[in-house]
Amino acid sequence: MSFTTVYDIMQQNVDYSLAKKSFIFFIVGILSILFTKGKRNENRTYKKYFYLGIAFVTFSILWMFSIGGIEYTARHSGMNAMIDKKYEIIEGQVENYEPMLHSGHANEKFDVNKVHFEYSDFELGGIGYHNAASYGGVVKEGLNVRITYLPVDSINPILKLEIAK
Repeated sequence: MSFTTVYDIMQQNVDYSLAKKSFIFFIVGILSILFTKGKRNENRTYKKYFYLGIAFVTFSILWMFSIGGIEYTARHSGMNAMIDKKYEIIEGQVENYEPMLHSGHANEKFDVNKVHFEYSDFELGGIGYHNAASYGGVVKEGLNVRITYLPVDSINPILKLEIAK
């Protein structure tokens, strides 16, 4: 049986979209600091806005580095598992499929030859494939797949997902 690769951690970029959202707080903070320049000594209210601006800038920097670091670390731990050959490969039909509802944040779950997989689009720092069908993912009941995964607890992060042609 021939397969088409739909996800390969070795060819994916780190998703920094959540970290980039901190830029809004950074801009608000900088504007608040600039707005109060020269007025801080005259009025206590301006001093409060200055400190609020400092807090926003600090928060945005901490958010950017922590979320970015989590996403970077997750991707590279998956890549290292591939490089170090710490993965397992399973081939078969998707069974016991439980989709993630579009309105919910539950994990999408399924089994292939009694090996359990689950993931969510909303998982921060999730290793590997985590695109639920309700958000454009390809996994569905009865689909023939070949999965390269990291054997971890019952979640088994998917490092490479291939579907039958």
